[in-house]
Amino acid sequence: MSMALRDIQSQQTERQKEQFLDALRVTGHVTTAADQLHINRGTFYRWLELDNNFREQYLASKHLADEVLADRLEVEAIKRAEGKSDLLMMFLLKGLRPGKYRESNPGVQITGSVQINVRYGDDQQVRVLELSGSQEAQTDD
Repeated sequence: MSMALRDIQSQQTERQKEQFLDALRVTGHVTTAADQLHINRGTFYRWLELDNNFREQYLASKHLADEVLADRLEVEAIKRAEGKSDLLMMFLLKGLRPGKYRESNPGVQITGSVQINVRYGDDQQVRVLELSGSQEAQTDD
């Protein structure tokens, strides 16, 4: 293969990578972006594995796409919450202002261990269950 042909293929590949990243920023999905460019997903994963610069650009593009999607979903959730969805409104408020709308009782925390002894029949075998470590041991009494 001639050097000129390799250069052309390399330029085409770089152009495909840029187009893929553009499509990813819009769609947010690797499969959809690959399908739009008529490339195999395996090609994308090969680029990801072999090209550090592409990997960094992919991560940035994916993050941007995720943020855009989250913003769109949040706008839609607010519309639905305003349409009288009290449960959705509660989750939105907890997410947007966790300091103000968090649970007043953060939950019960139990420390220590619990041991349960069970006797089986007349042979006085005892089965011990340690809940703190989730370990079972059998002993004779």
